[in-house]
Amino acid sequence: MFKCQIVYDCELKNHTNTLAIFKDGEIVSQCTMRKVAATGKEKTKLEITCNLITGYAGKDWKFVLGSKSGVNPTIGNETFIITLDPLLLTKLPSFDITLDEEITSASIFIPDCSHISETKYLNFQCSSDDDVKKLVTDACQVTCPVKSDSTYNISLIRLPIPIYNGKEIVNATFSEERRRETIRIGKPCHNAHSTAMRIMNRTSSIFTLNISYNCLMTNSAKLAVFKDDNIVTQCKIGLTYLPKIEKTNVLVTCANIINHAGQKWTFSFGGMNDHKTNVVNETFTVSLEPFSLRSLPKVQPTVDENITLATIVVEGCNGVAEIAHLYFQCGLGVTGRQSLPENCTFTCSVQPAVNYHVQVIRSSIPKHDGAQTPNGIFPEEALPITFSTTLKPVLYKRAWLSNNTDISVEVIPQSDFNHIESVCQANHTQPSVCMDMKITHSQCTTTLISTFNGIPGCDYRCFFSTIKEDYIDVHSEEYTMSIPPPKPIITSTIWADHYIFVEWTIDEPAYVDQFLVVVNNKSMIVSDRDARSFNYTNNILPNQEYYLHVELMSNQIISSNTIYDKTANVACQLDPREKKDRSLLWLISIPIAIIFLLGVGCIVWKRKTLQKRQSTSRKSRPGDSQAKDTE
Repeated sequence: MFKCQIVYDCELKNHTNTLAIFKDGEIVSQCTMRKVAATGKEKTKLEITCNLITGYAGKDWKFVLGSKSGVNPTIGNETFIITLDPLLLTKLPSFDITLDEEITSASIFIPDCSHISETKYLNFQCSSDDDVKKLVTDACQVTCPVKSDSTYNISLIRLPIPIYNGKEIVNATFSEERRRETIRIGKPCHNAHSTAMRIMNRTSSIFTLNISYNCLMTNSAKLAVFKDDNIVTQCKIGLTYLPKIEKTNVLVTCANIINHAGQKWTFSFGGMNDHKTNVVNETFTVSLEPFSLRSLPKVQPTVDENITLATIVVEGCNGVAEIAHLYFQCGLGVTGRQSLPENCTFTCSVQPAVNYHVQVIRSSIPKHDGAQTPNGIFPEEALPITFSTTLKPVLYKRAWLSNNTDISVEVIPQSDFNHIESVCQANHTQPSVCMDMKITHSQCTTTLISTFNGIPGCDYRCFFSTIKEDYIDVHSEEYTMSIPPPKPIITSTIWADHYIFVEWTIDEPAYVDQFLVVVNNKSMIVSDRDARSFNYTNNILPNQEYYLHVELMSNQIISSNTIYDKTANVACQLDPREKKDRSLLWLISIPIAIIFLLGVGCIVWKRKTLQKRQSTSRKSRPGDSQAKDTE
């Protein structure tokens, strides 16, 4: 990072919105800008702070201060250069030294040297007795002459670095810095044994093992990795000599190791047969990481038709780890863990309508880090497998079924449930008068008592529905229920000479396809199903005897009672309305006739009474009577 101040002899306003710091044409987001108090003749003083500038230690960092795009420029764009502080040489890691086979030359690698400064400012001195300074290459390497069993005082030198302080180089530099190290080129290995080993990297098919020797080893080309006495071509060998401690690290990297995930991989390391060996051939064991169980394809249990057994296939299980470390468990408890078969298939007993939590388990595996004895473990891993079995419908005996709407039946559950519903669905070919019916029974009840208020004349398809939360409802075997229609009741008839008029009714709502009026076994269809009267005219003759009934056509044919009668004569035939008028006339005539008769009777009585009185008067006068008689 750096902080600098730039002064202008004019007043800059709204600088945060109009000015910016650019590098390579882009605004630098890690730089900030603020005004600070100006002094003397200064009009504006800007303080610029830039943080997190990486890769420029000991190097020049160039930037432009100018106006943002789209605003009126207040200042001209100017380029500034700041030389950042170099990193200290003491921050570098230890040097890596590689010797040639004859141990006459050492290639010294300086890790991260480009992070110190530009490499043109880095020199190397191979010995304190040697005044010659070598340039460090851009690859951070330098080569020095050496010989075995010798000690050298080497130095890395960072030369003074000129300092840019904005616009020009100031009369100052970052001063020279020197890092000294003493290295010893040890004695070459001869039938040496390894002294230590450490796993540097490990996956399910790759590992890097660092094998250390307390001697000098220079030629990796004559070393090899063997398995079953054959050279393993996918293994590479690298050598690193550590002069401070006079050790050689052999990095053995083996890749593309197939079918050994979670298993031990044992190999030998040593010299090739046609070369006088520097080291003793030794056997090493590395445990490769197991694959995660979660990397397997999704496991889908298969439940048999009777919902008694679930079959679980763990595809590719034997690629996770050695099969001896794989188990399955049909429940969540610790007990019941069983070895997974080599075909990766196992079964668990199940029941209908139950949520199951099954596990595939890879037990902990001993971890070998090169030695024959384990050094830790790969921890246990479990793969949960959850599934639910479906509901099964209840069973029942069909012997009880009839056309009754009152039902009482014992059902036999085949799975767990919340409750049961008795459902009757109307025949879809019948119109809306026939409605579906449903009765929900108390929770866990297996004695189902139902009274359906069905519509007479309707056909129903019935079943028992098993209900459980979060499950799809299942239906039992179906049965049918037909409610017979009511009997038609004839309420009146008129038997004319050429037709018979009939009226009827039914005593409750019902589904009716149609009515038929049947006379002497010959029927006529009543076209309107809602009609309750009909004029039968099919070959009706006067003064003939006929018998008649009405048929209701529905899911059954129901007949009314039969009526017998004779049609009227032609002469006596009265229109039904005339007949009604005459009936009314008779009703009026009868009281008039009674009044008339009473009047006549009263007159007759009065006459008789008068006659009696006259007769009595004559008897009371004899002289008169005699005279009249004589006369």
